[in-house]
Amino acid sequence: MDKNQIIGIYDHMALENQENAKYYFRYLLTSLGEVDKEFVREAYDDMYLKAPCLLTSAIGPFDDGEAVRRFAYLLCEKLSVNKFSLISVKKYNEFMEHIPPVENYLSELFAIGEIIENQQINKLGIFSNIFSSKF
Repeated sequence: MDKNQIIGIYDHMALENQENAKYYFRYLLTSLGEVDKEFVREAYDDMYLKAPCLLTSAIGPFDDGEAVRRFAYLLCEKLSVNKFSLISVKKYNEFMEHIPPVENYLSELFAIGEIIENQQINKLGIFSNIFSSKF
């Protein structure tokens, strides 16, 4: 997996205090590990003007799939990455039934998701990527 890519594994679930199910990110991964939770909290706050629900394994809530996609795109912009792969927990679990070799794991996982491309990244200079890494 390219270092300029993010994998976001999301779930549709209802928490104890919610009447309706909402979308939550369970994991936000790069080739270097998880995206910093404080950075994600700040990005969520920028989008919704409030702090997210940061459970041990969930970041959200998001009302619908479109809100999930908008947040994924926002993270692409803020982290200066070129692609984001959205993967449902269901699709992730199916993937895990046939685990690929460890050297291909992230690349193959990235490939099964809905790819969101950062259109702004092509407008940036080559040096902006080098100096803006926030992983």
